[in-house]
Amino acid sequence: MEEFRSNITALIKKILNNDRISSEDFNITGISSEERKLLKTMVSKKSSNEGLDTLKNITEEITNQNISRVNDLIDDLDFAEKEIMTFNNQLNDIFSSIKDKVFILDKNKIITKVNKAACDISVYGVNDFINKKFVSFFKFPNNKRRVFFNQENQLLEFEAVLNYESESPVHVVLSVIQMINKSGRIYGYVVRLDYAEE
Repeated sequence: MEEFRSNITALIKKILNNDRISSEDFNITGISSEERKLLKTMVSKKSSNEGLDTLKNITEEITNQNISRVNDLIDDLDFAEKEIMTFNNQLNDIFSSIKDKVFILDKNKIITKVNKAACDISVYGVNDFINKKFVSFFKFPNNKRRVFFNQENQLLEFEAVLNYESESPVHVVLSVIQMINKSGRIYGYVVRLDYAEE
C-alpha cells in the first residue's frame, strides 16, 4: 500500500510540475484499469489546459503587439496631421499675402478661395465670393465667357469688368490656368486678375 501511495503521489507531482510523463508511469500496481484511465485523463486534460494557456499567452502577445503597432500608427498620423495643418496654414498665409489678385475655382467654376488683393479691388469681401459662381461677378464683352473655360491646357487671357453693377466698375484682364490631375481631368482653375489698360 505504501508503494502504491508513493507511486500515485509521484505521478501526481509529475502532472502538477509539468514533467514529462511516460506510459511506464501509469504502470502502478494495485490500481484498476478504470483508475489508470482516470489518471491518463488527468494528464490529457493537464496537457490540454497547457495548450490553452500557451494559446492564450500567444494571443495576448499578438494583441499587445498589434495594440502597440496601432498606437504607433496613431502617433504617426497625429504627427502627419499636425505637419499638414502647419503646411496648410503656411500656404494660406502665402496665398493671403501675395500681391497678385487670385481666385481658386473648383471644376464647376465655383470660387473656393480668394485672396485679400483680389478683394481689395472689388466691392466684395472674401465671404461674398466663396461658394459663388465666378462668372456672376464679371461682365464679359462679346459673351466671351462661353470660351473662357473651354480651352485645353493653355493660359487664357480675357478682358472683363468686375463690380459691373456698382458705381465703381473695374476693367480687368483675367489670366486662367487649368488645374489638371494625373489622369488629365480638370479639377479646378487658378484665375489671376490684373488691371486692364484703358
